Amino acid sequence: MKTGIKNFIKLATFLLIVLGILVYLNQVFLYRDKSIWSTDYRVKQYQELPENSVEVLFLGSSNLMSGINPVQLWEETGIQSYAYCSRAQTFPFTYAYLQDALKTQNPECVVIDAYSIFCDKVINNLSNTDFHFGINMDSLSVSAKSELITNYIYKKEWLSYYFPLFKNHNYYKSWENPEDETAEIFMGFCFADGIEYYDTPQYSDNVAAMDEADGIYLQKIIELCQEKEIDLFVIKTPVAYTDEEHQKLNAAKQMCEAYGVEFYDMSLDAADWGFDFNTDMRDSFHINKNGAKKATSRIGEILSGMYDFSVNSTRQYADVWALEYERMNAFLESQTEQ
Repeated sequence: MKTGIKNFIKLATFLLIVLGILVYLNQVFLYRDKSIWSTDYRVKQYQELPENSVEVLFLGSSNLMSGINPVQLWEETGIQSYAYCSRAQTFPFTYAYLQDALKTQNPECVVIDAYSIFCDKVINNLSNTDFHFGINMDSLSVSAKSELITNYIYKKEWLSYYFPLFKNHNYYKSWENPEDETAEIFMGFCFADGIEYYDTPQYSDNVAAMDEADGIYLQKIIELCQEKEIDLFVIKTPVAYTDEEHQKLNAAKQMCEAYGVEFYDMSLDAADWGFDFNTDMRDSFHINKNGAKKATSRIGEILSGMYDFSVNSTRQYADVWALEYERMNAFLESQTEQ
């Protein structure tokens, strides 16, 4: 009897040690992104903000993380905002990140970018590439991961997404000693250089069906905001979209209108607020830093007309954004001196 108990204790101890090693390795093999597009750093910086200090929460892909500057927005309007963005953030990931973000903040308004419309995705399959899906997944809480794994991943692959070491070891060497660019991220925003020339997109009344995942998760985002009594504002930063892509965007607009949600395609009236597709685009999907300056001012104008943020109790945290404004200006001055 005593021998059996001893053997059981030995086995249990061995299994606990193995489990401990697996948990440790799982953390080691989380994707370590120190690039200017880092989701990890953006989530970390957001989690360090004082609770309930964010008045406007932006969510979206790199379209938004280099398109709307919360620090400039604060300087021009006093609005305290954050760009809680990730690479190739489709609506399913926007929903998951929103769930996590609302654990510490209660914004007046959530603004999401509709990049997802332009990205092909399939239920029970990967969104974009395995790489993008993986690095987005690693930044989420366990509960948010479970939502996406259940709906996006075949059951036979679930284990590799709950335990990143099984998939991330394939590209672990790529971030072993990366250059740290995270100091160039300001409240989730980063500057994007480069210029490409495009024609101004043409308006179309036609509507094409969204991908199934887009319809499901846009509705989930809307319902989550309604449940939390938070206003939702869906935008699309300027993009040189095709007619087919525009038709899908019109479908998202129709859903928003059906739920009473504000929708704004910034490409359609771009010329009215000074945006030029010949000078302000980095590539067909991203605006450059000159375009971002204009787009931020435009969004600030709209948000200031929608809300009176001056009455918010969050004013006590303005120094957090003031310090980030000083840090950003110091960075810009250093760039000018080079």
